[in-house]
Amino acid sequence: MVTINSPRDLDSLDKSYADYPFNDMDANVILRSNDNVDFRVHGLLLSMSSRYFRDILRLDQPSHIQSFQHETRDGADVITVDDDNITLRKLLAYCYPHSMVNEPIFDQAEGLYEVRRAAEKYGMDGVEKKLRMVLREPRFMEKMPLKSFALAVHHHLPEEAALAAKETLGLPLVEREYVEELELITGGTMHRLQAYHLQCSKIAHSIASDLSWVDRDDYTWFTCVECVGLRSSSSYVTISGNRRMLVVSKWMADYLAKADVAVTERPIGRTVSCPELMRATLEKASQCRGCGPKACSELRQFSRKFAAAVDLAISKVKHPSFLKILQRY
Repeated sequence: MVTINSPRDLDSLDKSYADYPFNDMDANVILRSNDNVDFRVHGLLLSMSSRYFRDILRLDQPSHIQSFQHETRDGADVITVDDDNITLRKLLAYCYPHSMVNEPIFDQAEGLYEVRRAAEKYGMDGVEKKLRMVLREPRFMEKMPLKSFALAVHHHLPEEAALAAKETLGLPLVEREYVEELELITGGTMHRLQAYHLQCSKIAHSIASDLSWVDRDDYTWFTCVECVGLRSSSSYVTISGNRRMLVVSKWMADYLAKADVAVTERPIGRTVSCPELMRATLEKASQCRGCGPKACSELRQFSRKFAAAVDLAISKVKHPSFLKILQRY
């Protein structure tokens, strides 16, 4: 992992210093990346951030470095690590004050996982905690859930794997787009993820088809007299309380039917309030003089409760096959 270098002719080596602030000639330690970029760092800051380097550089007893015939460059001890310069720079940026260097911006999940791996390797607990918070941001979990799941499993991060698995529910089970990170996990792991999706689909369908969780009977689609002629026998629903059976407006019955299909395919709460579904429903509702004025605000409120009911139900899913994914860690 780390090499304390033996003496050599430095003039014969093709090495360059990193940019600011890792080219400070007052810094007393050099970390050399595996692609020969030297980072001059202050040993105190490195020791405060990393248990691993604190053991190497500790001052209360003879330094590990001093037990070797070691290499120096411009008066600083050189330690070679097995990380490339891009990973090393982003890692070290977390060890320095914000007034000197900004925290890294990660455009790709892969680089983020590599820096986190390095933080774990060097015992940088504070840095790793920050990086795991970044891993959970919507731009990774929601925007690329399948990739995030595969990477989390590959890097042995059960909490992030569970979060990403839930986000994959927002993708249809069939015709999912291929991502190359799937090569990092086994067929068994993928099968368990699919089994988890199917279990959640059944739960989400039960929420969409049984409205006993609804706690209001004064929504406009229940009370509008203008819609009476547009209702049909398929528009009856049962809600909570004394499980009263109520009839709903035709446009609302259409929404509930389409939401059922959608949430069964993609069993996660936000499916029931997706813009396309809401827009089509409100266009129909606007054609009714009675429903139109209230439909927008009430449907949005209803869809939030609908989404919360779905998410609550799937949060309780403990599919045995899926749990095996997490038990590997």
